[in-house]
This record gives sequence, C-alpha cells and structure tokens, in this order.
Amino acid sequence: MDNLNLWNFSPALAIHVFVYQTKQFQLKHDLYKDWAAFIVEEGSMRFRIDGVQGEATRGDIVLCPPGVLVERQVTFLLSFHFLRFTWRQADPNSERTFPAQAFPTGVVRSSHEKRLFHSLSQSPICNPKI
Repeated sequence: MDNLNLWNFSPALAIHVFVYQTKQFQLKHDLYKDWAAFIVEEGSMRFRIDGVQGEATRGDIVLCPPGVLVERQVTFLLSFHFLRFTWRQADPNSERTFPAQAFPTGVVRSSHEKRLFHSLSQSPICNPKI
C-alpha cells in the first residue's frame, strides 16, 4: 500500500492531556491499545519504541503504534501534550484498513511549530495543566 492511501484516513482523538513541567513520567514504560503521540512543548525526553530510539525536544512529535512497548525518560524538565487516537476511514463504506507500515514510528518534526501549538491549545478536550 503506498503512502497516498493515508489520505483516506483521519485521526479520531480519544484523549488529549497537557502535562506541565514534569521531572519524570508516571511510568518508565507503557503499552497502548491505540496510537499514541507525545508532542514536546519544552524540555526533552528520551524514548525507545520497537527498536527505534532517540531524543525529542520542542516541536518534536513522538509517534507510538498500538501494541508496542514504549520506554521513555525525561532528560530536562518536560512540558508535553499526550494524545491517544485511532484512524478512521474518510469513506465509512470503504473496507480499507489503515496501512500502519506506511506511517512512521519515533520522532516526526513539525515544520509549522507555531501552528501546531496553537492548534493544540484550541483542542476542546484538552485537560487543564497537570
């Protein structure tokens, strides 16, 4: 399945939490039943996801596929958005399945950081800073 088929899907947000200036994650590792994303606003974090490892800083989006162990560690006082989501068909009558292998795991860099953070701040289900 080629990458163009990704246009046939859109994310369905299940949860959006903003964590402000934390020194550590509640858990060193976790396994999510849905897709998950950590979007760093400030600070930094190390991660390992299914053999992919690295460090994420401001503007980085760490993508985690479902059913894969995610290890993470705060490396510098961290403020981040945590999202869990699934993928839904643009056409509800379609029988296509989401091509997970066509989607990246690990860090994706936003080319429009200001727009990204503005959009996240407008999320109607964003929890208060915790």
